[in-house]
Amino acid sequence: MDPDPPHPPRPHRVLVAALVACWAAATAVPAIAQPAVVPLTIPWTLDGAPRGDIDVVLDAATGAVAVDSPPLLDLLTPMLRGDILDGLVADRDDNERLPLAALAAAGLIAAFDRAALRLDIIVPGSVRKPRALEFGATPPAVDEVSPSARRSAFLNVNVRDGFTQWDGTGTRDGIVLSLDGAINLHGTALIGDGAWSEERAIPWQRGAVRAVRDLPDRRIRMTAGDLSFGTAGFQSSLAMGGISVARNLALQPYRTVRPSGETEFLLDAPATVDFLVNGRLLRTLRLEPGPYTARSFPFLDGVNSLRVEIHEDSGRERVLDLPVAFDSGLLLPGEIEAEAAAGFPSYAAGGERRYRTRQPFSGFVRRGVTGAVTVTGAFQGNGTRATGGGGAVWASGAGTLRSDAAVSRRAGGRWGQAIRFAFEREDPRPSNTTHRAWTVSTEFRSIRFVTLASAAATEPVAWRHGVQYSQSIGWGLSFAVGGAVQTGRGARRDSGSLSVFLGRGLFSGASAGLRLRHELDSAGARHSSAFLSLSMSLAGSGRQFVTADRDTATATTTMDWRRIPDHPVGDVAAFVGTTRSPAERNISADISHTGARGQIGFSASATDPRNPAVGNRRAAGVRLGTALVYADGAFGIGAPVRDAFAIVTAHPALAGHRIRVNPDSDDAGDAEINRLGPAVLPGLVPYRVQRIVFDGRSLPVGRTLGAGEAWVAPGYKAGTRVEVETAATVLLTAVILDENGAPVALAGGRIDKPGDAAFAPVLTFTNRAGRMTLEGLAAGAFELNLVSHPGRPIGIEIPADAEGIFDAGLMRLPPAEVGAR
Repeated sequence: MDPDPPHPPRPHRVLVAALVACWAAATAVPAIAQPAVVPLTIPWTLDGAPRGDIDVVLDAATGAVAVDSPPLLDLLTPMLRGDILDGLVADRDDNERLPLAALAAAGLIAAFDRAALRLDIIVPGSVRKPRALEFGATPPAVDEVSPSARRSAFLNVNVRDGFTQWDGTGTRDGIVLSLDGAINLHGTALIGDGAWSEERAIPWQRGAVRAVRDLPDRRIRMTAGDLSFGTAGFQSSLAMGGISVARNLALQPYRTVRPSGETEFLLDAPATVDFLVNGRLLRTLRLEPGPYTARSFPFLDGVNSLRVEIHEDSGRERVLDLPVAFDSGLLLPGEIEAEAAAGFPSYAAGGERRYRTRQPFSGFVRRGVTGAVTVTGAFQGNGTRATGGGGAVWASGAGTLRSDAAVSRRAGGRWGQAIRFAFEREDPRPSNTTHRAWTVSTEFRSIRFVTLASAAATEPVAWRHGVQYSQSIGWGLSFAVGGAVQTGRGARRDSGSLSVFLGRGLFSGASAGLRLRHELDSAGARHSSAFLSLSMSLAGSGRQFVTADRDTATATTTMDWRRIPDHPVGDVAAFVGTTRSPAERNISADISHTGARGQIGFSASATDPRNPAVGNRRAAGVRLGTALVYADGAFGIGAPVRDAFAIVTAHPALAGHRIRVNPDSDDAGDAEINRLGPAVLPGLVPYRVQRIVFDGRSLPVGRTLGAGEAWVAPGYKAGTRVEVETAATVLLTAVILDENGAPVALAGGRIDKPGDAAFAPVLTFTNRAGRMTLEGLAAGAFELNLVSHPGRPIGIEIPADAEGIFDAGLMRLPPAEVGAR
């Protein structure tokens, strides 16, 4: 049987279903597409310090955050290591966004606070760029340094004369005039010296003349003329006319060229760090997290102690205690010191400097191999003999070993050899309480070994040995013992000596010493002697010392008093001494004064021989010294110049007034500008940045100086010109009245100079009577703006001839504008 057919839907059910479908369609909310990323501008911090706002994007699906990289990398660039920074730059997307995950992968700590909507980034010390801490000489951080003048010159003039009396008959010694100086044109110096004597048959005698050109950027010095060149190893020095080229490390005085205890350490948190050298605190620094390299410590020769004490804010402390071997003969790895010279040997004869026909050459090279080893190569020759060799310096914790070896060749093919070693042990560390130090040396020269300065046909001494040892032995005593042995050749016998020294500090400023010596000379004779000395410093102005000694070898007794001035300029140096020997008794005295314009000195002596056949001698003399200097159009007179100078001139508005240069606490100074002309500073160090300070306390009322200081760095045998500028010539006074004629009391304001952008506004105020007193102005048109009366400026006109106190009288505020409040 067929199943029952389906029942057709009933009409009312169809109607209900249709109504429900229509209602659902009408009330349904359409779906809104969610964005993939959400841009945000949020505050952020770097190492805990707020840095303002930064743009980030938040991935809605994954929750990942990316940050706008340009402002972030601007701050991170000086902080991060190069490899870390390069990795972050490579991790940026096309929109220059940097995922926080990339920061975390690079070692930074980056946290996004969803609740506070803030980004915090911390840079650990392990990813920071190493920072260098220099403890050596560094140039001061100044905006402007005055270099050498384009054209400069100086001439030192020294004159002396005296009077000598023999047994009552006196004669003048005669005037002796000594000249030395230099002309420097655009960095090339022509240097020379000479002397004229009234009593010589040939009055004038030329000294050395040479031209020097420095290339400081390359540390090269080129010289032509009369030379004085450096030597190394077994080389010998001699006067020579010719040319030389040297790599001179002194041309860059702030460059570190010697290994000096470089050490590295890492700070994980901010800390206070103490640096101690040989137990003495050198410097305390506040340092941020990161790696540091400290170098250029002021060590002494020998084994030094470097101690780095790290005190973190959390209370944790760490100590780095390092022994460091140092020697002043070492160079940093790769550093080179060298010189080469060639020319003709020179000598003085008949008031002239003459030259031999031989053509010697001399040269050496020193190079740092490691921080503990420096090697040297050297050669000299003149056509008839030559010497060449090398050497090394090796510093270690045990001490410093120096070695040199050389071979020589004379004309005719005769060869010679030489070698020497020296081992030194110095230990300035606090742990070396006995201050032990010792040196051992040995040297051998073959019979045919020669140098350029050798006069003998053969070398008379084969071996030379020496030893020195010293230490403290308690009770304030210091002890030293030393000996030397020489092995002779041919008729020269062996010789040697042994000495013992004991010294002790007696009381404050006094000490005594005794040296005993026994000697066997090359003739076979033996000698024993003692040398007793006593020294004492005295209180008072200047540094005063009294010394006395007795030498039994010569049966001589001496006593003297010496005063060393506290100030190089404006003070007195003095000396008085007496000597008594079997041959004579002598007393001498000397006094000298160095002023801003020159030097003056006086000396006297009296000698009484114990031999009646020899007459008594009395002598006295006077000496004067000054310098004439020039730099870029300015002339001056000062004390004799050494290697570099500065001439300090005054602005025309300061003409005729006294200005001290480099004043000190005792109301003295190195020089001064006065009626005799500009100030001259004769003792500057070439290529070193030095500060010059001006003192205008003696200027009349109303006149003030400009910057009050200058920084200079002249070259070798060169000068620089500095001008003392004036900031003002007028002390302005005025009484300020309001529109009703009443004083404007206790009102603050400032002075402006319309149209002059370089003028720095000057602050001022009025007293209860409305009076204003103000310095720091010069001729010109100014404007006074009071804080209590804005928008009502008062014009002030200072005439060109105004100087000192300028009373502007009563000055009334202009009426307020209509409608102004």
